[in-house]
Amino acid sequence: MLLGVPTQGILASISDPMVLFALCASTAVLTLVSWISFHAFERAARERGLLDQTTGS
Repeated sequence: MLLGVPTQGILASISDPMVLFALCASTAVLTLVSWISFHAFERAARERGLLDQTTGS
C-alpha cells in the first residue's frame, strides 16, 4: 500500500520497500550517467574550442 492507498495491477505484487529501492537505484544510476555524459560532452566541446567563446554582439 503506497502512501496509504492500495495499488492495483502490476504494482500490487511489489512491496513498498522494493518500489522505494527501485526508485532510489534508478535515480542513482541516471544521476551517474548524466554526470558522466555532461563531463564527456563538456570536455569534447572544450577540445573543439566551442566553450568560452564570446559572441559578436
